[in-house]
Amino acid sequence: YTILGRPSRPAEVAAVRQMMQEIAVDHRALQAELATAEAAWKLEKQRLEQVRLERIAEVSSRLIAAQTAYEPERQKLQQQRADKIAAAIAALETYHKDTDAQQAAFKALVDKAATWQVAWPESLSSKAGATLTTLADGSVLASGKAGVETTTLTSRLDNDVASNNRGWAVSNKTAENHWAIFEAKEPVVLTEPMIATVKIEQRFNGGKHALGRFRISFTDTKGPLPLGVSARAAELAARPANQRSGAEQREFAALIAREDPQWQKRSAALAVATKPVPRDQKIVALEAERADAEKPVLDDPDLVRLRSDVEQSGQQLKNQRLTAIQDLAWALINSPAFFFNH
Repeated sequence: YTILGRPSRPAEVAAVRQMMQEIAVDHRALQAELATAEAAWKLEKQRLEQVRLERIAEVSSRLIAAQTAYEPERQKLQQQRADKIAAAIAALETYHKDTDAQQAAFKALVDKAATWQVAWPESLSSKAGATLTTLADGSVLASGKAGVETTTLTSRLDNDVASNNRGWAVSNKTAENHWAIFEAKEPVVLTEPMIATVKIEQRFNGGKHALGRFRISFTDTKGPLPLGVSARAAELAARPANQRSGAEQREFAALIAREDPQWQKRSAALAVATKPVPRDQKIVALEAERADAEKPVLDDPDLVRLRSDVEQSGQQLKNQRLTAIQDLAWALINSPAFFFNH
């Protein structure tokens, strides 16, 4: 009555009951179809599994043969790698043992470097509104607000100095000392003291990577200028060894390990030597082929779909009255009379 809007007629009741009986008939037909498909798939799956096992055996055989053939070459490459590692370690240890010679060579490097004049700020400004504080060593500490930044510094100079626009970044090595040298395209010759203005544009997206602490220095040394060493390393190198404290000696040794080109060269050689021997590409390809062969046989998609159909049909069979009424409602909704009246 709710669907029709009137009492149902006997013929209509009989039709619905017939629909309910057909649900069971359709379900049995699906079950029979599934049983036939399962039996056929059982045989087909056995055949495919046999093909799979044969392919695994064949690829494994080729893989073992390739590994056996490559083994002498692998051992030779491993020995070469071991020899290079031993040589690189020996070079590092030899260089490290003679501390006096190492520090003397480093000091010679420092002596060849340019002489820098720290640009003590006379005025500081921050576009982002950061607080800029000059520290005892002439460096500037930025704190407070952060953002896309332009930091401006003015300083009094009395040497030949230079300025140029360049980009620089120290990503992945924060909280460490970094330095860069920027040379002017044309030298600026001073005949009297002057005020130099340096603007540091820091436009990284998000404004989260502005300098936290920096120091500007100038030199009148003619270029081209080598990168040299950090100011702290130069300071310790200039001090006689017997005047350095134990802590300063350890700090100096750490700075040499980080900044000495000869130490870096030997460390880089060791890093290269310790890289693993590249794998034979033929063996890699065969291993990938075997991995593909070992993939399990998947059930036939049509059978999987049929299993789902039978499961859904079983649910409909448990609720025959609801299923029949749903079918009736769907038929009425899609009838021309329903569209005409509503």
